[in-house]
Parts: sequence; structure tokens; C-alpha cells
Amino acid sequence: MHKKKIRILVLSWHPESRNLIAGGFVKAQEILKRRPKNVKVLLIDKKGSLLRCDKRIEYSIPRGIIKIRDRSFILGRVLEWFYVFLYLLYKQISLNKYYDVVYIPTAELTFLTLSAVISKLFTRKKIIADILNIKIFGGNVIGFYRILRSRGYSTFSSLVGSIGTFISRKLLIWSINNADKVLTISKDLKKDLTRYGVKKNISVIPVGIDIALYKKIKKQKKIYDAIFIGRHTPEKGIFDLIDVWKLVVKKKKDAKLVMAGLCDSVTKDKLKRLIKKNKLEDNVFLMGEVTESSKIKLLKQSKTLLFLSHIEGWGIVPFEGLACGLPVIAYNLPVYKETIKECKSVFLFKKKDYANISKKVVNLSKKYSKYRFESISYVKTYSWDKISVKQYSVMTCDFK
Repeated sequence: MHKKKIRILVLSWHPESRNLIAGGFVKAQEILKRRPKNVKVLLIDKKGSLLRCDKRIEYSIPRGIIKIRDRSFILGRVLEWFYVFLYLLYKQISLNKYYDVVYIPTAELTFLTLSAVISKLFTRKKIIADILNIKIFGGNVIGFYRILRSRGYSTFSSLVGSIGTFISRKLLIWSINNADKVLTISKDLKKDLTRYGVKKNISVIPVGIDIALYKKIKKQKKIYDAIFIGRHTPEKGIFDLIDVWKLVVKKKKDAKLVMAGLCDSVTKDKLKRLIKKNKLEDNVFLMGEVTESSKIKLLKQSKTLLFLSHIEGWGIVPFEGLACGLPVIAYNLPVYKETIKECKSVFLFKKKDYANISKKVVNLSKKYSKYRFESISYVKTYSWDKISVKQYSVMTCDFK
């Protein structure tokens, strides 16, 4: 039976990084890579996009905004997002006849979703919002201001960031409620969306893992006792890692922790100061951004994945660690009840339980190999192929 051709316009934005190492961009990449033959994708993304598509339009950020961002990161980022909002709004209206539906794979980015909702007034095209993490909008203006100040941002940047976040949260919930379909990746995140005020029916479609990708990288010599992969932000637990590692080193002097992921200059400077203060220069290694293949090599060169994130909508990184045969240490987040808690090579702890976490790290540095089979076997059930079929079934059901 011939399937109707469906043209999907995908709206996207990514940080300066050209490397996909974790999170929502991985899901977008895997879903678009497995699109059905009757689905054609027109992608609008920032220059340097790694997402798969049939046709691509890339945009660049004006130099003036980049210069402002170099001096004041938060103000520059806000201006960048406003520019992208206006650009996408114009493009959606001008390209109206070339697509049937708009898909936003990272719909928690307000400027993307808002542009689609406003353009809908002119185009009448349906909107599919895929939300991967609403938890980043927790707290109030004062609380967020204090967080930014504690990270080392100036008073002005912290004010802009905290007020902007408050406004963004209100606009995001309004935008999501005006989308035609809302998807998310876990039951836990669905509860959060409802609690924040989303009234739409929400479909839950989980995240997968590409086992074949991890098999391509051959076995590596173990160098590191533990690894962290992900954005270097406080909510990802990067400073918790330092608190844990100074205790690990007391028990194992040559213990090595490697950290890989996007890190802004303010956070990087703070990390370096903490490493120096605790005399961990020979124990903690900051790799910065790495390519996908380098990420997998680092994982396979490590004995344990140490992932102390405070908030997760799903948690792709623990699955990546398991796919490399590693045991995983993480905080006992609610979402893990439906993802990794049942895996025998996953060890969950209360937040800030540094003493017991450090003991487990030392223990696993000797016994990590016994968990290899359990880790790899567990993630095999989370196939991107199966998940993509379900994703496109939900996305395209109105066009059959």
C-alpha cells in the first residue's frame, strides 16, 4: 500500500559545539536518521548542524551578537535566541508551501516553540513539540539569580538571566499548550509538564541507544577510574564530582577522573580553581568537547561512569556508559525508576552522599569487569529502530 508523502519542517538550534556527545541532540539525530521513506525532512538549523535531512537551511549568528556574547555571555545568548526566533518566524512563513507539519525536537527551547506557534497564525500548519527537559526551569526569579551569581556571573548578567528565565518559562508553557501534539521522553517528565501547567495530551516515547555504534570502537586499555560525560553545569553535578574525587584520592592516591563535555569559560575557571585548591591536578582531567568516536574511546578507557546529575528528563549518558560495559554511579532521581534502576550494574545514591559514593568508586575500580555483561545486555532492549517506528507513528498518524 502506497503511503502518503509527508513533508516535515524541523526547527533546531545548537550551541557553538559541533560535537554531539549527549542529550536531546542525540535523540534528534537518531530519529531523523531513521525517517521512513515517505517522510521528507527540511531542516533549519544553526551553521554546523550534524542532523540528517533531505534539504537543509543553515543560519549564522551576526558578528555583533557574538561580540556581545564574548563580553557578557548571558546577554549575548538572549540576543542570539531573539535573533533566531525572528529568523525562524520569517522562514516558516516564507516557506509555507514546502512543508506540511513543524517538528521541534528540543521544544523546551522557548524561542523555537514560540516561533512555530506564532507562525501558525499565518501558515495554519500543525506543530509537534518534543520536550526533553522541563526541569531546567525550576525555581523562581530570586532563586535563579542566586544560582547565577554563585556561578560567577556579574550582577547585570544574573538579573538578565533570571528575569529572562521567568518570562521564558511562561511563554514556553503557553507555546506548548498551543502545539497540536506534545511528546516527551518519560512519565516523570510528563508529570512535571502537567505540574507546570501543560494541559495538552502528552505522549511518552522513551530514548534509545545505538549498540552498533559502540561496537565499532575496539576495546581500550583502562586509564581512568571514572568518567563524566555531559554539559559542565552545576545541575549536572560537576562540582559534586570534585567533592567525591578528593575523598576517592584519600583512599586511592593515583585515582583518575576524566570529564568531557561543553563548558563555558566561567564554569571552567571555577573548576580549575577547585581542582588546584584540592591538589587534584594529577587526578582530574578536563577534556572539553570531544567527537563522538573520542567520547566512546574515553568511555571504554574508563572503569566506571560517574554521573551525578541533579536533574534528568531521561538520562542518555548512563545508557551510553552501560553500552560500553561500564557500571554506573548516579543520584537516585525519580526518572531512573522507569529507566535504569532495575539494572544490577547501576548504583544509585542520595544526593551529596559523597562518602558512600567515593567508597563505591574505589570498590568498582577493582571489580568493574564483573558488570560488563549485565550492562550491555540491559541496554539492548532500548533500540532506536523500535523507538523511531513508534515516534513516526505518533507524528504522522494525522496524515495517513
